Amino acid sequence: MRSIETAVLALVAFTLMGVLPGCGSNRTGAESSGAVAGPFGVDAANVPYVGADQCITCHSGLAWSVDEVADYLVGKHVIHGAGIDAAMGATGCLACHDPIGDGRNLEGLIAAADVPAAGLAAVTCEACHGAGGQHFGVGPIPIATPDYNVCGNCHNTNFATTTAAHSDFTEASHIFEDYQASLHYAASGVRNEPLCVKCHTDEGGRQYRDVITKADLDATLPIAGVASPIQCRTCHNAHNPGELLKTAGSASAEYNTCINCHQRHDARLAADPGTADGASGDLIYHATHWDRVISSTHYDNPTTVGLIEGYSMNPANEHVCRDCHNVHSASITINRQWAGSGHGGDLLGAKEAAAATQTAQTFAEVQAVLGAGTASSWAAEAWPAAAQAACQRCHTATGGKNFIIDSAAYAAAMQNYVDDPALHTNPNDFSYLAAGAQEMLFCWACHADNSGALRIQAEVNLLDHDNAIFATIPAKGKSTVCVGCHGGRANGGYYATQAPADRSSESLVHKLPAAATLFSEQTHVGYEFAGQNYADKEFFAHKNIGLNHDSPETGAGPCAGCHMANADHGLKAVTVDEGGTITAINNQTLCATCHGPTMTPDALKAEKAGFEAAKVLLLACLQTNYLGLDLTTSAGVQAAPLEAYGMAQNYLYLTEDAGAYVHNRYYVKRLIFDAIDWLQDGDLDGVLNLDGQDAAYNYLVTWATGAPKPPITAMTRP
Repeated sequence: MRSIETAVLALVAFTLMGVLPGCGSNRTGAESSGAVAGPFGVDAANVPYVGADQCITCHSGLAWSVDEVADYLVGKHVIHGAGIDAAMGATGCLACHDPIGDGRNLEGLIAAADVPAAGLAAVTCEACHGAGGQHFGVGPIPIATPDYNVCGNCHNTNFATTTAAHSDFTEASHIFEDYQASLHYAASGVRNEPLCVKCHTDEGGRQYRDVITKADLDATLPIAGVASPIQCRTCHNAHNPGELLKTAGSASAEYNTCINCHQRHDARLAADPGTADGASGDLIYHATHWDRVISSTHYDNPTTVGLIEGYSMNPANEHVCRDCHNVHSASITINRQWAGSGHGGDLLGAKEAAAATQTAQTFAEVQAVLGAGTASSWAAEAWPAAAQAACQRCHTATGGKNFIIDSAAYAAAMQNYVDDPALHTNPNDFSYLAAGAQEMLFCWACHADNSGALRIQAEVNLLDHDNAIFATIPAKGKSTVCVGCHGGRANGGYYATQAPADRSSESLVHKLPAAATLFSEQTHVGYEFAGQNYADKEFFAHKNIGLNHDSPETGAGPCAGCHMANADHGLKAVTVDEGGTITAINNQTLCATCHGPTMTPDALKAEKAGFEAAKVLLLACLQTNYLGLDLTTSAGVQAAPLEAYGMAQNYLYLTEDAGAYVHNRYYVKRLIFDAIDWLQDGDLDGVLNLDGQDAAYNYLVTWATGAPKPPITAMTRP
């Protein structure tokens, strides 16, 4: 880049030839100053625009503004990239990218490689500060300190992410509207007084951003005049908006900027807020409010085995906060939904239970909340755990992200993710975790950014316990990210490959295999008898819920369509009472699309009751008809014929998928019917002998055929 000083000398020489006849004057009007409307026109008050090169002529020579000039010339307001140039007037892009039309005047001040062939377009000084025709160093400038309204002229809902040039910047859409709806903007958040001024005013945020102890915070002074709410310039370098104001320290600029008010994630409460806590300096404020100190929810204590107390943060990550938060709206609604879901181990429930008696707001009470955590399956292993490498793709966010990005590459090198990361280009890297700390399924596993963009691949390969692909599921819209972990770890064909000594009395399909049930035509998840038809019924539509029927498929898809009504990240398809009884279908409108008024909570309860009764009957038949073998023990399944082992695994699989009766009810009914048919007489004749059987069989008839039946002597395959 040509040095600013050299470029300015040329501009000064040009100035002396009469371009700025009023420079140094304090005249108040365009006419009295001698200024005339140049090539850039005038503003609404008839004040001429002078061009950014004239601004830089003066401000690069002033000690207080030379750094701002340097920042500006390397910032994104000037360096747009090759996608934007001065010839794009007809596209409408220059209304934001070069609103004054003076971008080309800066070409000599930046590196030649950053100047597009058709000329430089730039957001220049007067676009934000107003026309400079009355300024000339000492006169008025319309907007000396631009606020969020100026930024909002471009950073609003009109920032179309569907535009090719914007497609990689989905987070940049509707920033202004998000901000205005945020607590950062809310007028009630402005507290212009010592102790509060640093984080509750814009001016204090910038003036006191290096204050880090409570003693120093107590010594702060209110801002003179009317203070402003936290806004764009509080966190961003306005002249180089990609840069944040707080960058000191070994962590990322984003981390240091956000914790300047929200405090470190690993801050440990001491006996007194003015006492150093040993991890992050003094805890400076709100130390008796657990929900205002992020360490209570964003820190997993690595010394507690089998317990996860919070989200595991990586301070070095440049997107450490934006990975999970829309920092402009400052809303935590989705974050709370996640924390109350299975993906978050119901961490929120643990925190709220610990806080239920917190009425005195003492350090001890906050410590209790900080130490509360989840002992769910997420806490089963500490990572990296080489012996459990195969578990990482579903039981960690790091492994989940890598698997979702490319399940085919993950399958080829899975065992090497821990043992030899060099063998894979994108290994499961847990180096940011303190020894013993753990991950749950964090936002960044499924989402590419905080705008909701998902890491969707064209197809998902499902892997068995030997890391071999047993099924491939094509893209199913947004639900594609769900399939990999909810597609099971084995299928009926896998059981035949096992030596009897390797058989298990636990479910090899593994936990929560809803996608395996839904896409049974691809997965063949159950033990299927040869010659029997297990194809989807011609009217079966659940696997296509929420899809747009294009290629590749887009839309919510079946998982998100049912489990994320109104984008709720609590992931509950139904509401249940304390006894587990279904009281509401959370996306009743979606069900009514096909089922009309017939699919009610009561109808769903009846279907569930039939499914549960059929499972009990299947288990009873297995226990009665296999020569006393206990198929719930390793010895029993190792001694059993393959058919018995397969049917025992079917029972376990159906226990793991508690919603199988909804996901693919006819596939489930056929698995159960065929098993009982075989167990009755060792033959698949498609008929169950019900003569003299107890009421359980009649319940099976009711559930399997869809209509109440009086006692009968036989039923045929559904």
